[in-house]
Amino acid sequence: MSRAICAGLLLSVFLPVLALGQSPDAAAPSDAATAAAAVAPPAPNAPNAAIAPAGQAGPDTGAPAQDRAAAAKSAEEARRKARAAAFEPPDGKWLVDEEGRSYFMRIRPKSETFRRMSETRIRIPYGGEYDLAGEDEENFWIKIYRPSDEPVVSAKLPQGLRTPTPEELAASAATFTAPLSEVDRLRFRSFDAGLPTTGLWRNGFDLADLDGDGEIDFVHGPPRRSGDQPRVFRGDGHGSWTPYRAAVPPGLLDYGDIKVADFNGDGKPDLAAASHLRGISVFIGDGAGKWTSWGEGLDFVVPRAGYDGSGFSSRRLEVLDWNRDGRPDLLALSEGPKLALLTTGPDPKLPSGVTTAAFGPRLYLNNGDGTWTTLAEAAGRAEIFGDDLAVADFDANGSVDFLTSTNAMSRHDLLYLQGDKVGGPWVPVSPPLRPSAYVNAVAAGDFDSDGRSDIAMSYTSFELGVTRVGVDVYLGRGDAKGGKAGKWERRAVLAREGRTGFSALDAGDLDGDKLVDLVATDHDGAMEILLGDGKGSFAREVSPETQQPRSDCRGYGLRILDLDRDGSSEIVASYAGESNPLYAPDRCSKRGGVAAWTRDLPK
Repeated sequence: MSRAICAGLLLSVFLPVLALGQSPDAAAPSDAATAAAAVAPPAPNAPNAAIAPAGQAGPDTGAPAQDRAAAAKSAEEARRKARAAAFEPPDGKWLVDEEGRSYFMRIRPKSETFRRMSETRIRIPYGGEYDLAGEDEENFWIKIYRPSDEPVVSAKLPQGLRTPTPEELAASAATFTAPLSEVDRLRFRSFDAGLPTTGLWRNGFDLADLDGDGEIDFVHGPPRRSGDQPRVFRGDGHGSWTPYRAAVPPGLLDYGDIKVADFNGDGKPDLAAASHLRGISVFIGDGAGKWTSWGEGLDFVVPRAGYDGSGFSSRRLEVLDWNRDGRPDLLALSEGPKLALLTTGPDPKLPSGVTTAAFGPRLYLNNGDGTWTTLAEAAGRAEIFGDDLAVADFDANGSVDFLTSTNAMSRHDLLYLQGDKVGGPWVPVSPPLRPSAYVNAVAAGDFDSDGRSDIAMSYTSFELGVTRVGVDVYLGRGDAKGGKAGKWERRAVLAREGRTGFSALDAGDLDGDKLVDLVATDHDGAMEILLGDGKGSFAREVSPETQQPRSDCRGYGLRILDLDRDGSSEIVASYAGESNPLYAPDRCSKRGGVAAWTRDLPK
């Protein structure tokens, strides 16, 4: 969410109530509650009555005492309802957390002052403490709990509010232990002459032959704050890249993700883009570097004056054939809860509040004529949001499924199976994910060589109050269809304490042994290369050549692909970051870039 929209819409949003279920009557009235009370209609039978403080008599208006008492009671009830309305989700949708507490979410930009009280809780000036429902690099999503007439104390304390026993801590730590050996058998060298070394290159990119010369090219959407045109660099297959002019209609794109496919079946490469705050767009190519819009029915809007940012948008996109009709379809994941400025309060000029809602994943079925049909989450479901997707046949039934990351804490229903009805709705299932965690990035591959697609996930965990980051794999077990909800064996691959998590992840064969390896980049730009043994375990390659090529900028995009057709894959990674003049003035001094490596001769 851009700072401008957040700042413009979120003045007076945060209410001074502790996010532990404190009644609004126990906190100072919020601006929203005060404003709502100010425009409440006069009490019946006493349009001009002044309400005296409790226990004091009001001015003598000549009305009977019981009428004055009734008027006072009515006015107090109106104020109570106005205060309660400030603690209601304006769209009427309550969510329920793991402790059974109802809440809705509000956005708190990280650019505004806050203090982190724990990994799942923040304090804001004059606003008290709030539990977190989710966060990304730009925003917090704080929980506003449902108030009640009488305070209710939960018999079950949230995990972060009690001290775990030594036995619990030891048992938890054991689940993060990975038998990870270290090897140094690969040598990498740069493969990125001509690729950009500065700029905010986020979030995703694609590798495809755009100009028909048989070599793989690098395709990226507009870097953040750098115009509205995609960026293409032609590859020569030997590690050199040259800019190639690519033109789409102006004023449409922003940073996000981009994919290449032949959407209209004419044999020429087309583009699909997921743009921050804008949505999804498709452009068909003429084979000479020019693309025209071809996306009727897609969720897309160009933000203009008065737009509240409430539509679907995404920063992650995948191409797949969901209904097996031979035409490429699109899969996108909501980038976060959206601002929706509602005007249903007593005064139509006064917003009743700012509500947030995420849209979850969305499928766009390609009708072949420039129109698209949308498949979305079932109404009423608490949708997820995040920045990564993986596509594979996870239940081995011949239909494509998908996997998402999540910036909402403790969401486990990240695997979406298509089932036996081709092209039909998906069924979300929950692998045995870690509790109290975000899933930052996902990938798919057959890590144990059994012919089934397995899952890889990077996470940030706050289990029992200990912050850890790492990578797990989930090996598919069960029958050919994965059982009722699929059976998965979780294995820790890499884990460490701290907050510097892995923000990008991909799977492929790096060393040419026909086994699936993993590569991950973290928030500081460091890279982990994990060589698979074909049995579900990995060895950590300690090659120093791939570490922090763009200063300490965060890793965003990551791909493993054979660019020079020698039988082993290259690594391509994109980076972005911004300094903070107070806390990190030298961080990511060039704001990012793109880097690539090829495997050299074995040591």
